[in-house]
Amino acid sequence: MVIKQGLPAGRQGFTLIEMVVTLGISIVLMVVVGGVITSSFRAKNNTAILETATNEANIVLAKLKNNIFDASSDSFVCPSGVGTSVSFGTKSGGTTTLWCDNVTAKVASVSAQSGSYQLTNSGVSVRNCANFVTCVTDNSQRVVGVNFNLDIGLTGGSMGSQFWTFVSKVVLR
Repeated sequence: MVIKQGLPAGRQGFTLIEMVVTLGISIVLMVVVGGVITSSFRAKNNTAILETATNEANIVLAKLKNNIFDASSDSFVCPSGVGTSVSFGTKSGGTTTLWCDNVTAKVASVSAQSGSYQLTNSGVSVRNCANFVTCVTDNSQRVVGVNFNLDIGLTGGSMGSQFWTFVSKVVLR
């Protein structure tokens, strides 16, 4: 019968090299997992920012289109080439002006019936108002183009100071 005795006093537990290797592997794994988690949070945040800008642009474009659809085509006053505003008479007999204001960084509307209101929400600013509206006559049809850049007011982070360009065209009838 063989009787095993315990290890000698100097050989109990883990060696220093084993501990350093284990600690090194653990640190590498934590860094990799932390990087993956950080990347997923950034991607989620970037997606939310883009979704906010897209939703805001869709709201503004819908309001602009509704205003332009209510326009009387014979009373449309377009800028020559490109400009920051467009004015027109409405089918109900009023007058509406749509403009992009560089000072307030907003897209706004002034109407004889409803007064003045901003089409963009707070926290969302508009850039590049110089090319806000274009009017083109093509085959006896007047086409109004709207072009604006939205910035949701966040700077820094992984997206930096980003803004998105939105374009729409409406044919006057």
